[in-house]
Amino acid sequence: MKLFYLTMMLFLLFVHGCGSAIQAPAPQEHPQIIREVPGVPSREQKKTKISKKLEKPSVVKSSPITKTIPKQSKNRTTILDRDHQAQQSVAQKLLYQAQQYMESAQWRQAAVVLERALRIDSSDAQLWNALAQVHLQQGHYQQAENFAKKSNFLAGRDDFLKELNELIIQNARKHEF
Repeated sequence: MKLFYLTMMLFLLFVHGCGSAIQAPAPQEHPQIIREVPGVPSREQKKTKISKKLEKPSVVKSSPITKTIPKQSKNRTTILDRDHQAQQSVAQKLLYQAQQYMESAQWRQAAVVLERALRIDSSDAQLWNALAQVHLQQGHYQQAENFAKKSNFLAGRDDFLKELNELIIQNARKHEF
């Protein structure tokens, strides 16, 4: 057993002693070997990038903003306003055309033009009133009354238009029964 321990001790001394004596050969510089790959940063470049990221960013002091946001003037129109105005002008032209048909007692053509105008601008109380007048003349009393009520709803503060609508409603009810 002593022999076993003795051989182990010698073996360990040999390995430990030889291990320190054996060294890897130093890398030799060969001109044909490329040490850096083009486009790939080296370790030193990576270290400098990391150290730059860790540095505090410098704060640039500037003067406070003195300009104010300009207020929108009352005369200025937006795209939505212009679109609504264009719709209204087209609807008003169609209303004028329908009134010409109504003056010449062409009720069917007037109704077609007014329905087209209402597809463009369904919030115009005058269009609903004119359509109510046309249907009253055609003998469609229930429709005339409904269109006059719709016109009243949209008329707002236009008392004259509301009076016209009330006359249409009264005439439609008188003829209906």
